[in-house]
Amino acid sequence: MILEQEIDQHLSNLDLKLTVKKPLTFTNQKIKADVIEVIAELIIRYIDENDNYFSAPNLRENSGNNEIISRTFSKPLTNDPLAAKEMDKFFSQPCSYLAFYKILELKKENNRNYYTVLRKDILEYLKKNTFNSLKFIISANTKFVSSNLELKEPFNNFFDIQDRNTFAKAKSAFIRFVKKYTHIVQDFEPKRVFTPFFNSLAYSLRKKGTLGGRLSSRAIVYSELKYNRPNFYDESIELPVGVTRQEYLPRYIASLNEQEGLDAEERSAIRKVKRYHNQISEYSSLENAVETHHIFSRSGQFEPLRIYKENLINITPNEHRVKAHPNSNFLIVDDKFQVELLLAKLKSIIADDNFYDFKTFIYVLNTGFNEVLNENSSMDEVKEFLIKRLQQ
Repeated sequence: MILEQEIDQHLSNLDLKLTVKKPLTFTNQKIKADVIEVIAELIIRYIDENDNYFSAPNLRENSGNNEIISRTFSKPLTNDPLAAKEMDKFFSQPCSYLAFYKILELKKENNRNYYTVLRKDILEYLKKNTFNSLKFIISANTKFVSSNLELKEPFNNFFDIQDRNTFAKAKSAFIRFVKKYTHIVQDFEPKRVFTPFFNSLAYSLRKKGTLGGRLSSRAIVYSELKYNRPNFYDESIELPVGVTRQEYLPRYIASLNEQEGLDAEERSAIRKVKRYHNQISEYSSLENAVETHHIFSRSGQFEPLRIYKENLINITPNEHRVKAHPNSNFLIVDDKFQVELLLAKLKSIIADDNFYDFKTFIYVLNTGFNEVLNENSSMDEVKEFLIKRLQQ
């Protein structure tokens, strides 16, 4: 598996300074981590099944991609004519972006963009999870700003001072830069692409950014960087009279379909785990393991863990609804069986081919049990930790 230092070196070797007008490829509206993760997966899927020469429409029309896009993002199917314009951008913008950063190579043929893969190892890194894609975007944007002095000074001033004046100057500098070095001429387009580009940097620095076109009143948070935000925060949950949101939300989440997920990241993780284990129980090796269980529940204090493959386990309906959640009560978790599932998950992680990340599993354990296991712990040490918990 490629190391992040190798990606950093790859980006450092690129000449990112713009000196002549080019298409807008160093950023765009769809350049968000959850989109890049999925597009990287679809590219690898395409070249493995076809060949290393494709266009964005090839990806869009490839068998099976409709379901992946619609289930991951809760968007219309990619062949829905009403969604055509958005889906064109959904595929074409990330491909152009990946070509700008030399992960793909762009070739023009009959006025259409075609691509070949230059760095499949980086695509594998990007498709692994959303956080990998976010790290790449942040690193790429940081190096791009550092390479272009017209952005570097006003951006650095803003992140140092964080007031309306420095914000206005940073935003104006970005708009001028885009109009000077890309084919964009209208004012509204640079403003639209400014937000995802700028906020990725703000998030990485834990600083204020932009919300609603204005200076944000607080630091940018992770959920604001997503293409598809968690729908349970955006939609009415029909809160009963006399019950606080904090009390009701865990019950509300438990009543939802656990197999579908709450948002794009969770749905993507569930889908990947299901496909990887192919309806075989990770706990018992029984067939018909059609359900994916959150070892630490997806509400309350464990909510951040719901998006990690390392916290998801493929098991049978009986294992899920009788053993994990006695009497199918999804608000209850059998503590002993929970540890047994973690031991089973550890076996999957030990046996895997870089599908899982062991350090992420340690993070899951530390968060779930409120522990401080060293992220450099060995697999034997983690196994011993779990066995001790099982014996308590």
